[in-house]
Amino acid sequence: MAKRVRSLYTWSGRPGEESLEQTGWISEAKLRAWEYRIEPDRWWEFAAGPFRDRVREWRTARPDLQVPERLFVGDFETGSN
Repeated sequence: MAKRVRSLYTWSGRPGEESLEQTGWISEAKLRAWEYRIEPDRWWEFAAGPFRDRVREWRTARPDLQVPERLFVGDFETGSN
């Protein structure tokens, strides 16, 4: 059975010259287990050739789990074995 995964992005650059780079994948299960929530007003459009994704900032409700406080995660979902 395939699990649902989303693209994980890294934010870099100086103010005014910021960019997003696709750096990996994160499963829906991890986002739920680590209690990440979408920041409703924090999103950007990502484009690489024909691929398009809306990237949202997610913040954890559980900093005690020692996971990153925020992640940049794409809306586009894909299946992975």
